[in-house]
Amino acid sequence: MEILMKTKQSFFLLGKEKMGDCSKAGEWIAELWREVNQSVEEIAPFIIQERDNLPIAGWGLMGNADKSFLPSQKEGVYLAGYESLCPKEPLEGWTIYEVPGYKYAVVTCTADTYEAVFKEVLYEYMPEKGYNLIGPVLECYDPRGKAEEFELYFPVQKTGEVHYAKATAADLDEILDVRLKVLREVNHLPEDIDLQSVKENSYGYFSEGFLKGAFVMYLARLNTKIIGIGGISFYTVMPTYHNPTGKKAYIMNMYTEKAYRGRGIGRSILEMLIEEAKRRGVFEVTLEAVKDAKPFYQMCGFETMNQEMRYLW
Repeated sequence: MEILMKTKQSFFLLGKEKMGDCSKAGEWIAELWREVNQSVEEIAPFIIQERDNLPIAGWGLMGNADKSFLPSQKEGVYLAGYESLCPKEPLEGWTIYEVPGYKYAVVTCTADTYEAVFKEVLYEYMPEKGYNLIGPVLECYDPRGKAEEFELYFPVQKTGEVHYAKATAADLDEILDVRLKVLREVNHLPEDIDLQSVKENSYGYFSEGFLKGAFVMYLARLNTKIIGIGGISFYTVMPTYHNPTGKKAYIMNMYTEKAYRGRGIGRSILEMLIEEAKRRGVFEVTLEAVKDAKPFYQMCGFETMNQEMRYLW
């Protein structure tokens, strides 16, 4: 099953709505769509069309009975209609609803695969990616596509909002680009310094860490762009009186794009990494901080250690 990430700005949905039992939705929703299409000439002047005079898309969404159009429960309201211009005056028998701009997880399905696909995306894919459902799931019917197929749009982030998610192997190329950017900035390295060997070794480190669960990274994205990043490595040492489990963790690669600093992005990522350590029963987390970043980490509860020594060769 292929799941794509798409961003769509807000748009107006002009259609008809009906309330019913969600467990029997297939019956009354089909009836509602027949009613919409039989009366579609009434809203034809407002429907946004392509050059071939076909609607851009037909949309359906199910919301709560209170018409908040949040994800539905036992009883819901379904709105079936088309992407349209907003009428200046209300149209009798029709509902106009502005769908907010979202970033969506999008998957194609049919009526027969709908339930299985819906559950897999909602209960497996989204938790794995760290996504939460933040609005109604939309059904998109492309008049140019196969008649039996339609797309499900799962809203996971409002456009213009920062979204946080646990990184996976699919993010590796982007992570490596940010990693090299961090190294150049922290070490004041010019662009002509070759970091290819660092990139290749980092790829192996991240790949193995993600696979074994020994390394976790959280990403902050604005739409699709990574603007913040931070990772934590888990390892064990000989148990001691103060650390009887021997479990330890090391935070690394904390970075926020300059244009987005001062907005709490770094703190949010740091808190997620610490919570990850707590869930794993780790009682000691360490990190290295450049001089300018030390006040930030101290403000977040980190203490400066004076006992560690190191040997270089």
